Amino acid sequence: MSREGIPAKRGVGRNSHLIACSFAILWIILAVSIHISIYEIQEKDIIDPNLSRMITFNDFQNATEEQSEYVSSTEDFNLDLQSNPQRAIGIITITIAYEETEITDLGECDTLNVTLILDEVNLNNPHSQSYEIQDCNTLEFEFKIRDDFSIEGTENSGWDYEIREKWEDSEYGTGKYTLRISVGIEKGNQLSQDDGEEVNVSWKITDYSIPVEIGR
Repeated sequence: MSREGIPAKRGVGRNSHLIACSFAILWIILAVSIHISIYEIQEKDIIDPNLSRMITFNDFQNATEEQSEYVSSTEDFNLDLQSNPQRAIGIITITIAYEETEITDLGECDTLNVTLILDEVNLNNPHSQSYEIQDCNTLEFEFKIRDDFSIEGTENSGWDYEIREKWEDSEYGTGKYTLRISVGIEKGNQLSQDDGEEVNVSWKITDYSIPVEIGR
């Protein structure tokens, strides 16, 4: 073998090695770029706190408490809710019903003034709610523990831990609810002995299981 052929073969070997290294480097760069792109998409989809995500509530349970009192002036109907670390309160439905009890009153129904007092309830901004009931009508209204709660689910943005702190707080909404009811006596005639009404109050507490589901 001539000495001139040896350098030529070495040159070919070096070129092949360089080409192989170049392909390897390009493959690494391409793989890294794809990985970064996928990560950025996932980060935007999962981590970005500005994205709105669907919050789903599961395993609803309804507990009902019935109360009945003869109200001649003003009476307080109270509901004491204790916390359960595995559940959070979603909504409370309150129903108030009454009938005219004085038979000599010619059917004149008294007027009820109702106020829901939340001073002793664990809420961020508790405020009272007031209603008036006339003509022996039944009043039913809902009190949402959070304004954006919905049994069908709701949309929220923020970090996962912020969403969970909000919706998985089993203490929020617990405490003493006071329904203050006053009767405005309607004297239908001079023979009337009406001095009040029998009032029935129903509290339905709807809660859900913890943890909630956060959509992606």
